[in-house]
Amino acid sequence: MVFDVRSGFLPSGEPLGLATARPVPLEIFLQNFVERKVHRDKTLLIFDQSGDELRRLQFHLRKNGYDNYFFLDGGAESALIRRTDRS
Repeated sequence: MVFDVRSGFLPSGEPLGLATARPVPLEIFLQNFVERKVHRDKTLLIFDQSGDELRRLQFHLRKNGYDNYFFLDGGAESALIRRTDRS
């Protein structure tokens, strides 16, 4: 499952090649998924805008028993830069 935890004012994950990403702002993701232990049995790929919020998110994931998750290194900004560099 792919989660886009950026604020709701940013574009979808489609430019990243992640059109199936579920857009859920970080605070909502923490409250409605992590704290309620939803999808702990799934593999999660999570990204934010720049990777800055992921340390805090990782703390909460571990605290709530998640162990099968991955982060997009550098967030959406880094992925967009890498895609642009290939053109």
